[in-house]
Amino acid sequence: KRGYDVVYSSSLPTTGATKRDAEAVFLKAQDMFINEEVDAIYLLYSKFFSPIRQIPQVVQLLPIEPPKVEDQEAVEHYMKSYAFEPEPKELMAELLPRYAMTIILQGLLESAASEHGARMTAMTNATDSAGEMISNLTLQANRQRQAAITKEILEVVSGAEALKS
Repeated sequence: KRGYDVVYSSSLPTTGATKRDAEAVFLKAQDMFINEEVDAIYLLYSKFFSPIRQIPQVVQLLPIEPPKVEDQEAVEHYMKSYAFEPEPKELMAELLPRYAMTIILQGLLESAASEHGARMTAMTNATDSAGEMISNLTLQANRQRQAAITKEILEVVSGAEALKS
């Protein structure tokens, strides 16, 4: 509708996203990033807070950037020499894709939860509105019926009075 090119589309089950769904999205994003089709990849999703509160989120997925640190003392405190096994490059090659897939899965799950929450809220509002409408229409029908009965009683009484005179 807005003229954007959709390079990948996937339907998710109503039961929610799975690890395979996140992996499929990650593999496509990783492929596009490695082949330099894109410079950066961002994940946009609805963060679920409650059934009536969802907030749009934007997270940079690739390239993965280290978190910004405001407290330099804390950085120096944790900057020690560590021994890694396997080597840091091998470890990062294994952990960073898992981290990215976890972020994607979180986004998919929170979006699904947000959708279900919004639907639940909409259905609750519709049910409440329908109940209120039924009450109003019932009251209106009862008033009309009462007016008709009162009119008939007045006609009978008027007829009886006319016969007496």
